[in-house]
Amino acid sequence: MTELRSQARSIGRSSDLSTEGCYVDTLSTFGVGVAVHVRLERDMHEFEAQAVVINTQMSMGMGWRSRTFGLSLKPSCEPGSLC
Repeated sequence: MTELRSQARSIGRSSDLSTEGCYVDTLSTFGVGVAVHVRLERDMHEFEAQAVVINTQMSMGMGWRSRTFGLSLKPSCEPGSLC
């Protein structure tokens, strides 16, 4: 996740993924209401979205809600390519 104003980054593990957002386990949290750019990766799939932090637990993690609904995962590589 990247905070849009300062470009500060936070890396974590996602859980409770839904079509509206998810929770990220991370030691570096952002405040509620902060606009972020989210990038999730798993196997050969990735997802990116503009989002807003909706809850935070200091040094534990934060939840975010996507500003774009109907999320879908897309392959990060073309079929048949060597990634």
